[in-house]
This record gives sequence, C-alpha cells and structure tokens, in this order.
Amino acid sequence: MNETESGKNIKKLKSMQAYIGYSEQSMDVVPLSILQGQFFNPYLPKYLNYGTLGYGLAHEIVHGFDNVGRKYDSNGNESDGWHTESNQDFVSITQCLIRQYGYFQDEATFLHLDGERTLAENIFDNGGLPQIYNAYKRWASHHFSEIKLPGFNFTAAK
Repeated sequence: MNETESGKNIKKLKSMQAYIGYSEQSMDVVPLSILQGQFFNPYLPKYLNYGTLGYGLAHEIVHGFDNVGRKYDSNGNESDGWHTESNQDFVSITQCLIRQYGYFQDEATFLHLDGERTLAENIFDNGGLPQIYNAYKRWASHHFSEIKLPGFNFTAAK
C-alpha cells in the first residue's frame, strides 16, 4: 500500500460513516470512531447507546439483506442464492412495505412518499429497529433500572 492509499484509508476510518460494500475490492466497514462521541458513551444510559450505536450497526447489517444487498453473496459477487419460495416471500413482503409507505403523505405539499424509492430504508425500519429494541430489553432485564433523562418524563423503555 502506498502513502496515498494509506492516507485515504485513515481518512475513511476516521469518518463516522459505516457502509457495506459489494465489490471484491471492498469490505464491510464500521469505523472505530463510531465508538465515541455521538454514537457511544460508556457513561450514558445504555438505552442511549442502543438507540445510537445499535441503530447504526443494525442499519448496516440489515442493508446486507435488503432489496439490493440480497442480490450479492458473501464474497460480494452478484448472485441469486435464495430459494424460489424465499424470493417469492421477500417480494410479497416488500410489495406490502411499498404500499404501506406509499400511503404516507406530507400535509403541507400533499405529496406521497415513494415506497419503492425508500424500500431499503423501510426494510431497516421494520427489521432492524425492532431487533435493537429487543436487544436493549434483553440487556435491561438482567440489569438495574436506568436513570431518566433530565427534563423528559419517559421510562427507559420509551
């Protein structure tokens, strides 16, 4: 690796952006910088860490199985390795999500959300967020009750 490539890689690792790559040249990247600052703080209540770091990590993992990620194998090669029945179920569920999100309408412009265009994110909303919440509930069931955020009258579960 030359000095220019090394500098680019260091810049990438310092970035807060995680992403999943699908080419042979790329690797799944979750930069270490995500474990500090706004995404993770060991001194804050765990519900905040699950809500931020958990959201970021689960978001990228679920993209590996969304309408784009599912078309690639573990080596980043384009491949339809799913069974026919799994493909049919996936398409059926995604059509439901497209319709569901297409009903959302902006009250000011009366424009509807394009459920097809936002499908990958909608898959995460329906698949990743519940997993994060369940992971936090599992942790909370074995630990002490956490403090509420000042100025908010919400329980940790909310």
